[in-house]
Amino acid sequence: MMIQCHINSRGFTLLEILIAIAIFAAISAVLYPSYTGTFRNIEAAQSQSEIYQMARVTLERITEDLQSAFLHGMAEGSQTAGNELHAGFLGRDFTLNGKNADELRFTSEQHIIFNENDRRGRGEIAYYVKESEDKEVFSLYRSDTLIFDNQPDEGTGGFVICDGLYSINFQFQNDEGETYDNWDSSVEPFKDKLPVMISIKIEWSDPSVPDSVIPFMTSVALPMAKNK
Repeated sequence: MMIQCHINSRGFTLLEILIAIAIFAAISAVLYPSYTGTFRNIEAAQSQSEIYQMARVTLERITEDLQSAFLHGMAEGSQTAGNELHAGFLGRDFTLNGKNADELRFTSEQHIIFNENDRRGRGEIAYYVKESEDKEVFSLYRSDTLIFDNQPDEGTGGFVICDGLYSINFQFQNDEGETYDNWDSSVEPFKDKLPVMISIKIEWSDPSVPDSVIPFMTSVALPMAKNK
């Protein structure tokens, strides 16, 4: 007795293949935006996290420096050594490419010791900005020089505190609650005075959102401001 076996070797038809491709394309079209959107959200979150970290460190550094600011005669043993800036507080309202790029220069107890060969003492601290290569954002610099040392020229001699800065603005308040965009303790009505309060506003460009900035604001009271 002979048994015959028939094996169905029929393959896919062209129509079935086209239907499968169409289904795959439809599923991909639905999933791809979600897939790419997830990665964009992750990148945006990472970028903003870095900005928030830079903002925290930057504002803490400026706050500590300002809280220890003093004028000549407020601290025992203070001398000017013939340099007017050693005795003063200078805050300048400045714009660069239409954006706030204010500057600060003052004496402070917060001179930072970078290595064991550095001398301790009071320092003259300056904050200023420089443009990036594409001129779209700034880098914020901090210079810190011991009093009695040769001072660097304005806008030189510092270390980068943060990058990607869109703007920085300082406002100064006297003991009567009046607010000013500039403060120079060498001239009236600010002569021999520190501001009682300084408001700081810093904005960072958000790379994850074109034409968007993230603002950060704080106010700093100066304990050594004895203006009355």
